Amino acid sequence: MGEGRGGALFIMNSFLKIFFRNLRNGGVYSAINIGGLTVGMAVAGLILLWVFHHRSYDRFHEKDKYLYKVWTRNDANGYLDKTPAVLGPTLTENYADFADMTRYGQQEIPLMFIEENSALFGGNEFITIGTTDPGFLRMFNFPLLRGDASTALNEPLSLILTESAAQRIFGDKDPMGKTISVWGNVHFTVTGVMADLPANTEFKFDVLVPMKRFEPDLSWISKSNKSLYVELRPGVDAGTAGVAIRDIVEKHTDGRDRTETYLQHVSRWHLWSNFTGGLIETLRMFTLIALLILLTACINFMNLRTAQSAKYAKETGIRKVIGARRSGLTVRFLGESISITVLAGAAAAIIVSLCLPYFNALTGEQVGLNFGNPGFWAGMVSFVVLTGLLAGSYPAFYLSSFLPTKVLKGTFTGERGFLTSRKVLVVAQFMFAVILIGSTSVIQRQIHHAKARDIGYDKSRLISVQLGSQVRHTKELLRRELLASGVAESVSNNFAAMTESQSTFSDTWWRGKNPEDDIIIERNYAEADWAKTTGVEIIQGRDIDIRAYPNDSTAMLLNEAAVKVMDFD
Repeated sequence: MGEGRGGALFIMNSFLKIFFRNLRNGGVYSAINIGGLTVGMAVAGLILLWVFHHRSYDRFHEKDKYLYKVWTRNDANGYLDKTPAVLGPTLTENYADFADMTRYGQQEIPLMFIEENSALFGGNEFITIGTTDPGFLRMFNFPLLRGDASTALNEPLSLILTESAAQRIFGDKDPMGKTISVWGNVHFTVTGVMADLPANTEFKFDVLVPMKRFEPDLSWISKSNKSLYVELRPGVDAGTAGVAIRDIVEKHTDGRDRTETYLQHVSRWHLWSNFTGGLIETLRMFTLIALLILLTACINFMNLRTAQSAKYAKETGIRKVIGARRSGLTVRFLGESISITVLAGAAAAIIVSLCLPYFNALTGEQVGLNFGNPGFWAGMVSFVVLTGLLAGSYPAFYLSSFLPTKVLKGTFTGERGFLTSRKVLVVAQFMFAVILIGSTSVIQRQIHHAKARDIGYDKSRLISVQLGSQVRHTKELLRRELLASGVAESVSNNFAAMTESQSTFSDTWWRGKNPEDDIIIERNYAEADWAKTTGVEIIQGRDIDIRAYPNDSTAMLLNEAAVKVMDFD
């Protein structure tokens, strides 16, 4: 055993000496080889890190195998991740396949007031509040640092803060049991402090409050603006469970609402954001781009290695004469390629770690190198070894194929002919470069089009300010002051910003509507000067103005899409 170990150490020592000697003697070729492979691996690695970050969304939950999101679909609106509020309780009460459920919705509101010693404190910051059911803490792994997860959301006026939100609001004081006023007049008691949410989750909230406080509409006709998540029991087939509830809405509405219900696994929530597609298409495109970049770097490595064939030819010939087999030489050349790739991979990891802060600032993501995760190291090693095999396979087989008789006689000339493997590799390298440059140009033009296209209103000098409930009664006074001071040319009081929907509803009727159509209408509210302030063009009719026309309290503006759907002239 000792002799075997000593022989292995001798072979390894000999390999390393030859490897570093060839690396040193390679000079510029070695520098270009390692440099090109380093840059290619760094760029591809950065892109793949971003791709894997998005693919990891909500996969850390212990029950991820059993977690599903409920979607609805009808002919008028397609797929929607909104369901009747009564659907969740009905599934857990009447269907044995469903173990638990939670409804969830979130909105951004002004930072809440804190009632402490009868004093009110507040600010102009905004905070994201999530409304949900107690099942949320049972189904998802969002641990509580303070409080009991089994009871923290049981009471209608209980409230959970994330750790960072608790720090923002209370500083170093203990938040447990404190009273917080949300929306200016609803008083909640802090019953828990949750660890800050990880970056790779669909849920984004600072505060969590119970759904039962708001008494959701339990009608089967109206769609809730909350998403529904369910947990299947172990051993239940998702396809069978989905088929069993496919027509549940139609059954409970006696056929009036022909909405179908579908289940979507946790692995698809983030990637298939519209059920049939979404971010997954972008991830596939960027994965292809990363592979093309890596393949281009590997081809560059192959070309540089085979360009030095004359240098390796004599060494190969002599080794074969003294008894070396082709298989052994192939393994040796592959070992050299993988060793170079390891050096390039280490340099690429340093480049990626240095570039990550700028990359995250550019993308708005929180992608990181998780050195403490064994899966990260497994992926890193696989990435380096596969790159080494891809880059070194052709040179290894090519260099080990030299015939010693031709090499030692001096008649070795390398590949000849119109279509050699090196020419094919060079053409492929340039082809990939052209594809990447062309794709970049197309993407740049698309981004420019998205930024420069007509969006239907003038955003150049438009400012949207959300008013808290405590100052809404002074909005008319504020409007007059802004106009009188010359700060604003026009002011319009609305329920939501231009880019937001105040609410949705499907029970809208008009003359000639098909009773079987279940069309979702997005709505907003404005008092006056809405079109004047936003720069929206009114094609027909006039703007709403309840000050000049009191009867406008029942007036309505429709956009062209609504007019087309309603089949009005």
